[in-house]
Amino acid sequence: VDQLKSMDAVSVSLSVEDLQSLSENMESIHKKGERIYFDIENGKCKVTLKSVQGKVSANVRCKSKKSFKMKTGFGFLKDILTKVSGKTVDFQVIPGKCLYFNRGNKVFNLCLIADDKKD
Repeated sequence: VDQLKSMDAVSVSLSVEDLQSLSENMESIHKKGERIYFDIENGKCKVTLKSVQGKVSANVRCKSKKSFKMKTGFGFLKDILTKVSGKTVDFQVIPGKCLYFNRGNKVFNLCLIADDKKD
């Protein structure tokens, strides 16, 4: 955890309500191994899942001082939504390295596939 704090992380706060609604829509087209892409720019976050079954994309309310891109697995998103309480979830992203979020004094759900580029 101390090593994570010393790295240059960017923060983004996303609406839990928006993510839950989007997650429900993604559930019907998601296939194992597919990634969800987050494009954070100018205070907006576009979240997209492309699948052989179709595409789900929506804007999620967010707060971020920087523009960046990241990706993660659908299972990671679903897991986060079961652990958070409140109106927002605050992510720390070290572009190209990892994605994590804090709850209290603990770091949860370290995800090593966060990225600042789209495939």
